[in-house]
Amino acid sequence: MSRQTTRDDTAALPEFRQLINARGTTTLPCTGGTEWTSDDSRLQRRAASLCMACGARAACLSYALAADERHGVWGGTTAAERKSRRRKTREPRTA
Repeated sequence: MSRQTTRDDTAALPEFRQLINARGTTTLPCTGGTEWTSDDSRLQRRAASLCMACGARAACLSYALAADERHGVWGGTTAAERKSRRRKTREPRTA
């Protein structure tokens, strides 16, 4: 999880409160190192893989998507992966 945010109102999001609650019950791998905020794709992939065993991963990803986090690794996803996910959910499906 990144230490940066692109929103000013993160505390108002229910997903943020869920993330805070989840953090209280698990050891977070993202509290050390710079992989979670690195621009290096290799380090980002390493960070994302470390997220997979985290008990707060689902809450972290839900928050990142709700807050439109555009930097860092959140919930096992890179910024590019979240951007792709956002694009797919916004594109109308054609038959």
